[in-house]
Amino acid sequence: MSAHPRAALAVDACPAAGTGCVFLPQRFPFRFFWQPAKAVDEIQVYNAGIAAPGQFTIQQHLNYIGQGIKDPPFPGGLVSNGSLNGTPEFAYGVTDWWEVGLHLPFSIQNRQFLSDSFKLRTLFVSPRAELRSFFYGIDFELSNSTPKFSQTRFGLEIRPIIGVRNADYEFIVNPIVDIGFEKYAGTL
Repeated sequence: MSAHPRAALAVDACPAAGTGCVFLPQRFPFRFFWQPAKAVDEIQVYNAGIAAPGQFTIQQHLNYIGQGIKDPPFPGGLVSNGSLNGTPEFAYGVTDWWEVGLHLPFSIQNRQFLSDSFKLRTLFVSPRAELRSFFYGIDFELSNSTPKFSQTRFGLEIRPIIGVRNADYEFIVNPIVDIGFEKYAGTL
């Protein structure tokens, strides 16, 4: 532990999937009630930091759902209980305010590896966001999903990024809007 511990406060919410993730300082004055996680995708919080122009980056996002939903969200859908969800993310900095990327989402459920195909991402942020006390951006992800992960083959995810930070904390909000296109046969 450092001499000046930094308390991280971040919020990531996905109304379409009903997921949320909150990281709070240990002595936060409120109590929270837990419910089973519904996520069947990796959970990540965007802080508006991007790769430098001309730089390639690789990140691996992982989350384990120890207590999740036990019934599929739709017939044939993936349940989150006991799953490990992740995404290798390959990105390239185009400018100091624009990054493009490729996501390869997956889940491991009952020792079975399940691919969710791929997502193409473009991220626009306030220039030099990592140095600002107030920062913002918007992320667009075009997905080609598999039937276990979505009732539609193609999707568009729009994620605004709004945050404030100082030397002691960060507060980041990433609400997500999911839009599906081209339903799979047999789905409602």
